Amino acid sequence: MHYDITLRSLFLLGVPALLGMIAGIPAVRVLPGEFPTARERRADVVVGLADGRLLHLELQTGADLTMPWRMLEYYILITTANGYAELLQVVLHVGSGPAPTTGGLVRPGLSFQYQVIDIRNLDPAPLLASSAPADTVLAFLARCDDIGKRAREILAKLATLPEPTRRDAIAQLLILSGLRGATSVVLTEIKAMPIRIEIEENPFLRDLVLRGEARGEARGEARGEARGEARGKAEGKMESLLRLTERRFGPLAREERERIRSADPQTLEMWFDRAIDAPELAMVFDDPLTH
Repeated sequence: MHYDITLRSLFLLGVPALLGMIAGIPAVRVLPGEFPTARERRADVVVGLADGRLLHLELQTGADLTMPWRMLEYYILITTANGYAELLQVVLHVGSGPAPTTGGLVRPGLSFQYQVIDIRNLDPAPLLASSAPADTVLAFLARCDDIGKRAREILAKLATLPEPTRRDAIAQLLILSGLRGATSVVLTEIKAMPIRIEIEENPFLRDLVLRGEARGEARGEARGEARGEARGKAEGKMESLLRLTERRFGPLAREERERIRSADPQTLEMWFDRAIDAPELAMVFDDPLTH
């Protein structure tokens, strides 16, 4: 799904309030989520909890009939890689459709369960109160009766952040607003905020705003939303990769930024996965077939 990179990057940046709400106790460290096997597996989020247990969190935007089997496979991989520590497994449903009511497998000789949490049922207050910008952005997906009010609350808090953190967080908010069909609502609230200059400086934000201003008739609006979704997918991957690489390796050279901006979505996703664990920037872009 085209929201996956943005969601994973938010959790990588740190969401202590959300993880605390899910686990019931604080998360104290982030653990590797990549497990080399005959086919590589990468869990969305694996963290150590304050009581010594581990938390494995998978993000779900839509129906996935293979999820129980994936969770069982992750259970084995994570526990064996961490000394068979006690593992709490949760599927966090962030999509707009109905969430599964239960999770697990019951077969002859096998009984396996994990917890399913719909983020729409979570109290947004701890996320809005958190000092972590990623928690603030994810509050948009939590329980909500007034989406416009929620957007204003989040933007008011993001407006206090320094650049480029503020710009990146607003871009992530716009991408995730598509999960609630509320991109136009968020754009309206952004244009009402005193942040017009940073919108003009960000190609992704500027493009979305211009599309919103150009909408008029119903047919034009439908075309704009379709183009905006495709554009949002590519731009979201690009912005997330730029933020991650600069956070890990420092400011990028001009040619490196241009290389990211000109890459296709599949390449961006591959580079993002590499950038999570690569010890140096060159290994993010390296082509193993050349060796």
